[in-house]
Amino acid sequence: MDHTALLYASAAPTEQCDDLPFARETVVLSKLDYIELKSQCNFYKTQHERALGREAELKQQLAQEQAKVRDLNQRLYGKKSEQSKRHETLSHSNEQSVTPARSRGQQPGSRGHGRTLRPHLPVREEIRDLAEDEKYCVDCGLPHRDLGTTEDSEIIEIRVAPYLRRIRRKKYRGCGCQGEKRIVTASPAPRVLPRSMLGVSVWVEILLDKYLSAQATHRLLNDFAHLGCPLSQGTVTGGLQRLVPLFDPLVDALREKQLTERLFHADETGWKVFEEIENKASNRWYLWVTQSPSVVHYQMAPGRDAGVPLDHFSELEAGQFPVFLVCDRYSAYKKLARQLPIIVLAFCWAHVRRDFLDAARRWPDQKAWMFEWVEAIGELYHLNALRLLHWEEDKPLGRQSSAFQRHHRALRKHLSWMKARREACLQQPDLHAAQRAVLTSLTNHW
Repeated sequence: MDHTALLYASAAPTEQCDDLPFARETVVLSKLDYIELKSQCNFYKTQHERALGREAELKQQLAQEQAKVRDLNQRLYGKKSEQSKRHETLSHSNEQSVTPARSRGQQPGSRGHGRTLRPHLPVREEIRDLAEDEKYCVDCGLPHRDLGTTEDSEIIEIRVAPYLRRIRRKKYRGCGCQGEKRIVTASPAPRVLPRSMLGVSVWVEILLDKYLSAQATHRLLNDFAHLGCPLSQGTVTGGLQRLVPLFDPLVDALREKQLTERLFHADETGWKVFEEIENKASNRWYLWVTQSPSVVHYQMAPGRDAGVPLDHFSELEAGQFPVFLVCDRYSAYKKLARQLPIIVLAFCWAHVRRDFLDAARRWPDQKAWMFEWVEAIGELYHLNALRLLHWEEDKPLGRQSSAFQRHHRALRKHLSWMKARREACLQQPDLHAAQRAVLTSLTNHW
């Protein structure tokens, strides 16, 4: 028979379809129809596989977007503090009983310490006597006998009152021995700003309230007004601007002192500065903070680039000693370490912990796994706290006490265990994308 003739195809019967009436029937079709059917079968099979791939991709995108929504909801409506009680982080475990947390303040039934004595306060004695009619008996009219003693008590008071200093500078007429009859006047009273009516105590109060208590200037001026001494906002603002040059030598001395130390903490935060400068469209500036054991250095900058920390640490002498900078993982600090090899970055474990907390919030099905790492980081803090209880400042690391060395070895052992677990998890081919992301970041910043 010619190959273009009819093609006979029979379906192999199976045990499942033996009872069907058409299970053993033979189908006859042309080769062209057979090729067309096979082509359609392959086409729709390919389309089905593509659809499955698109569905899986869309499911993954949906999961990512839902994770973002959960994260944004937490940022907007959730609590802001990352501090949590131990039983909250262990809510995924099988613990049945948790010791209730101790409430704050004086505990019921405990013995108090009594009133705090303040012997350094000056004392103003005040005698309180009976009224004139109370000094006589209401029945017989005879006067009460004065015992010569008193019943004493104490009340703490604070009296704040502005006052006006009227300076009277005495004048003297000179002897005129050189033919001049000149007037000699006593020296003027010292002032912070020449020809200003605000005395030293006023500027001290303004500076302490503004920079120590971090209060807005207009609130202090409202308090002054209630005390009967209203001051103009412009007078205070202009005076503060004139005071700036007086602090420049102090700031330079503090910075020079700080650069002689070896341990620093650094961070930056957004700050609104309502000053227009060229080529800057917004009022968003940044407050950079660098803290060492003895100095806290603040610097306002219009930007967040690496030039600010580079300028601050530029005077460190190469090869002087290694400087350790505790910071977050912001790229400006990484650039700082690249350009100044003397600086060694020590990334903060609190930010690593935050990665696992954020991932647990975004991916609830991974919460138990994430909190295992949170607990491991908490153990790091605990072991380090035990270690620091026995730290002696005047001794190097190798000569610390045996108690310190014991906790130090425990801390290093726990770090090694975390590192080994991290590497083992990253080797798992079926590791969740969220797990792989946080562990990869942990590897890059270890």
